[in-house]
Amino acid sequence: MSEKMVAYDSKYLIVEDDTTITAGGIHVPGELMQFHGFGIVSTVGEGRVSEEGKTIKPRLKAGDRVVFIKHSQMVIDHENVKYFVLTDAEIVARLYTT
Repeated sequence: MSEKMVAYDSKYLIVEDDTTITAGGIHVPGELMQFHGFGIVSTVGEGRVSEEGKTIKPRLKAGDRVVFIKHSQMVIDHENVKYFVLTDAEIVARLYTT
């Protein structure tokens, strides 16, 4: 049986991408990789609810490539895929090509 996993609240499920060369051709040194990880956003929660009852949408969307703090997250293994469960505070940057 296959189950789909979706992020909850304002969390992101990230699948790590250990590529050390960005799409723009920038090489990321190995010493940086021990503290930060690169990944692809797999799923995004619906957002958190403010005290006023309004939903605050997440900033990222599925498919975004990000840099994240590697040692601050929860890790879940689900159906042979390793997911990092992150919040906005643990995302360092969103990468994109121009």
